[in-house]
Amino acid sequence: QENNYSSFVLAAHVDCGHSNFRSENSDLHLFGFPEFILDLNNFVLNRSLTPTLAGTYDSYISFRSGGSAVILDFCIGSFQSYHNGLNHLHRGAFEVDQEFLHQIVKDFEGLNADKYD
Repeated sequence: QENNYSSFVLAAHVDCGHSNFRSENSDLHLFGFPEFILDLNNFVLNRSLTPTLAGTYDSYISFRSGGSAVILDFCIGSFQSYHNGLNHLHRGAFEVDQEFLHQIVKDFEGLNADKYD
């Protein structure tokens, strides 16, 4: 927190073998943390839910059921107003080992992010 406000970092690195993708936004504001935490907790037992944490610049983190798998979808966004107002987005998804789902919930709860809404 270098500014006078709280922000989060969302970063991704994808290695496809023949290519690599890297993105990071270190100045994201995330919205609806209390609802997201509640939905994420409920998602552990009710896979019909899609807990989604939305952020600035069209960024988000979302969990969904992919059959018997748990999928994490993400989008890291940024905006360049000085360059024709272009949006830059890095979207992706990956399978989350269900063994770690409870720990992921605890980690999000540990952010104490309700004070950032």
